[in-house]
Amino acid sequence: MASPQIVLVAMVSVMLLSAPYAAAITCGEVSGYLKPCFSYLQRGGLPSASCCAGVTNLNSAATTTTDRRVACNCVKSSRNRSQPLTLERSDR
Repeated sequence: MASPQIVLVAMVSVMLLSAPYAAAITCGEVSGYLKPCFSYLQRGGLPSASCCAGVTNLNSAATTTTDRRVACNCVKSSRNRSQPLTLERSDR
């Protein structure tokens, strides 16, 4: 069975990569939407309702392909820096 972290990353990835074209979202906004997920990604367990709401709100805000690519790159960039996200749990 897939771990919750893999499910969350897959869910965000699918939402971020399945839309039309244009750009307006920033890494600050992406971070704000996903901030409630930080403890889940760092410690595991179950994602909070606010984490799920943040992912849903990010999906609603990132309506274009460009927005979704920007959001995805923000998450990947944060992961590469390991600040403020610690996403090694997402690899499992």
